[in-house]
Formats: sequence, C-alpha cells, structure tokens
Amino acid sequence: MTLEITRIAQHLQGELEGDATLSLRGMAEISAAQADQLCFAESEQYLEALRASHAGAVIVPLDFPALAGKVLIRVANPRLGFIRAMELFAPDHGFSGVHPSAVVAKSADLGEGVGIGPNVVVEEGAVIGAGACIRAGAYIGAGAVVGADTDIGPGVSILHDCRIGERCLLHPGVCIGADGYGFRWLEDHHHKIPQLGRVVVEDDVEIGANSCIDRATLGETRIGAGTKLDNLVHIAHNNRVGRHVIMTALVGIAGSSEIGDRVVLAGQAGVIDHVKLGDDVQVMAKSLVTKDIPARSTIWGIPARPMARAMKQLANLTRLPGLLRRVQDQQAQIDALQARISELERSG
Repeated sequence: MTLEITRIAQHLQGELEGDATLSLRGMAEISAAQADQLCFAESEQYLEALRASHAGAVIVPLDFPALAGKVLIRVANPRLGFIRAMELFAPDHGFSGVHPSAVVAKSADLGEGVGIGPNVVVEEGAVIGAGACIRAGAYIGAGAVVGADTDIGPGVSILHDCRIGERCLLHPGVCIGADGYGFRWLEDHHHKIPQLGRVVVEDDVEIGANSCIDRATLGETRIGAGTKLDNLVHIAHNNRVGRHVIMTALVGIAGSSEIGDRVVLAGQAGVIDHVKLGDDVQVMAKSLVTKDIPARSTIWGIPARPMARAMKQLANLTRLPGLLRRVQDQQAQIDALQARISELERSG
C-alpha cells in the first residue's frame, strides 16, 4: 500500500512541513525506517537518531526542531498520531458473500454485506448484523446474535442465544457461551447443574485468541462496552465485567464476581467467586483477589492487598536472614552468660 503524505497529514489533522508530493509505503521504527517509510518521535531526545535515520517522514510534536531532508507532520500527541497513521496502513481483510462450503440455516437472518467464510455453520434463528465477517470454520449457534461490523475470527464458537455487539473483534479460537462450571455433590457423584443463561458482549469489545466466556447458570454473563481481553482469558458464569476493562493474558475470573469500569487485571491475575472490584482498580500480575476491593485501589500479591503494604511486607521479608543471624548471635551470647553464671554458682 502506498499513501500520499498529504492524506496522512489530513487524517492526523497535523501540520505538514516539507515535500508535499512524498508517497509512503509503510511505517517503521526510527532505526529501521527507509526513505519511503514513516516513523515518529515523542521528544527532542530522538533528534540525533532522526538525523542518522533514513526515514522519509516523521510524526513529531508541535515544537519539534526542523530537520533537513525530512518531511515532518506536527501533531499534539505524536504517539497517538502514529497509531492513527497505522490505521491507514492496516490492510482491510473484510469480505462479503456466503462461501459455497458454508452451512447457513434458512431461518438465519443475514444483514447487508455480511461475509460468511469457508466451512462456517450458522444455526436456526441466528442473526448476523450488516457488514459482519464470520471467518473460516466459525460456529454461530441457534438464536445467537452478531452485531453489525463485528469480525468473528477463524474457529470461533458463539453458542446458542448468546449476543455479540457491534464492532467487536473475536480472535481465533474464542468460545462464547460454553456451560459454566456448575456441579453439586449428590450421594456418590457430581451432578451437573444445567446452565440456562447466556453471554452478552456489548459493543466495541475485543477478545483474544482461545479466550472463553461461560454462559450464566441463570440470567447472563455480561462484558461491558469497550473492554479488551488478551489471549487465554477465562471468565466464568454469571460474571459482570464493566466498561473499558483491560485483562491481559491468562487472567481468570471465578463465577458471580463483579468487575467495575476501567479495571486493569495484569497477566495471570485471578479473582475468586462472589468478589466485587470497584471502578479503576488495578490488579498487578500474578495476584489473587480474595475479597472485595474498593475503587481506585492498586493491589498485589497472594492474597492481593494494597500495593504499598505488600511492597513493605516484601522488603521486610528480605531482612529476615539478617534478623535471624542477629537473634542467633544474641542467643549464643545468652547461652554463654548462662553457662558462666552456672559455673560461678558451682564454684561458690
């Protein structure tokens, strides 16, 4: 793909400085960029690196110095500008039409411009919104709904009666609506509790590869608008996840928990069942949340606790070997004194 620099500058609402006829074929880091590529610099600390770079154009702050031989696009936020420029260069793999190998039930409702890829199965009563893409090998269960302009990746399973909002992106292998993990011990075996609820995923949600969101026992498991899940995230039945939540790889949320808006759960963090996390909570990597956490807290550890207290406790742990040596030395001195006292008592 080749784009004119003027188009990029207009898209970024930036100030163009230099050769307005330049065309660019892509983007790169400062050190790797070539004459037909675009890079960015957040501050003047990159000035010397840019002078040595072969980049043809650079996204820079508004007050960045002029650079000989470089076309500049001046914007208020260079990093954000670079991301928006990347959107222009990102390939559009959307498609429309139904592949001959797909199996689509007669009662399914396909919106305008829908794409149904090879070996896709769409069951009875499913609804696919306008412009949605269902890629190879995906499964859309009976009565499921996929919103407009949503992209369902290869091998995704959206089981019966589940709802996916508009402009969502589900990466390969995602499973929406598998049974929640519900059993009751009866006499001599585990008796399965039927899972009769569903999953509702609101608009603009992204779900990473091989993540699983379980249907509710009754009612719904809900993922709020704008939430972004990394690969291999598991959300159990009857959870309610707020808006614009971030969960990175291998996060696990046990059943019937409530996650507030804008919460961040870092890699391998876990939350036990029936716990509530307030808005804007940050849970650090590998932590285990075992109780309700108030809004705007930062927590860490197993069990998770306020970050400052956890760090202080960790620092104290590092002092234990030294403290142990001191106690041992003091005990040796006490033992020597007791031995001396006993000796004096015997000698009369």
